[in-house]
Amino acid sequence: MLQTPGPGPRQDEENAGQDQGGNRRARLVAAALKLFSERVYDSVFIDDIVDEAGVAHGLVSYYFGSKRNLYVAALEQVLSDLRAFTEPDPADGDVAGQIRGIIGRNFEYFRTHTQVLLGLLRASPGDTAEAMIKESVHQAGVATYSRLLEFPPEEVSPLLRSALSGCFGFTDQVILDWLTHDQDVPIDRVVDLCTKVTIDTITMALPTFDGSSN
Repeated sequence: MLQTPGPGPRQDEENAGQDQGGNRRARLVAAALKLFSERVYDSVFIDDIVDEAGVAHGLVSYYFGSKRNLYVAALEQVLSDLRAFTEPDPADGDVAGQIRGIIGRNFEYFRTHTQVLLGLLRASPGDTAEAMIKESVHQAGVATYSRLLEFPPEEVSPLLRSALSGCFGFTDQVILDWLTHDQDVPIDRVVDLCTKVTIDTITMALPTFDGSSN
C-alpha cells in the first residue's frame, strides 16, 4: 500500500517556528493583560511585559509595533473573555437566575482584572480602540439578554432595547464605582442590586416577563 509522505524536515521546522511564534505572541498578550490588570497603563513598561512573558524585548515590536498596540491586543482578549462570561448558563436556573449568573461572572472577572477594566470603563469617545471594544461588550450583552428572553434582535421593541441597554449601562457604572472604591461593598450585595434593577427594568418594558419565561 502506498503511503502519503509526511512533511519533510524543512516543513517541520517551519511549522515548529509558527507554533513557537504563536505561543510567544500569546504569552505577550497574557503577560500584558496580567500587568495592565494590576497597574495603570503608564506604570507598565515593555521591559516588565517581556520579563513576565519570558521572551525577547524585540518581539513586542515584531508582533505589535508598540506598547499601545499590545495594550489593545490585551483589551481584545478582555472582549473575548467577557463575551464568554456573558453567555447564559442553564445551570443557574430560570431566566432571572441566569441573568444573575451573567452579572456575577462579570463582577468576578472585573475584580481580577481591575486596572485594565477601569481603563476600559473610563474610556472616552476619543479613545477609539477602547470605545469600540467597550461598545462591542455592551452590544454583546444586550444581544445575549434578548436571546435569553427568546426575542430575535429584529423583534425586540424599541422600549425593550433601550431597557436592556440601560441595564448594562447601570451595571457598568456600579462596577466602576465598586472598583474605584476598593470593592467596599460585598460582591453578593452589588450583584443582587444589579440583578434586581435589571429584572425590574425588564418587567417594566415587558410586563409579561415573570423571571422564568417571556
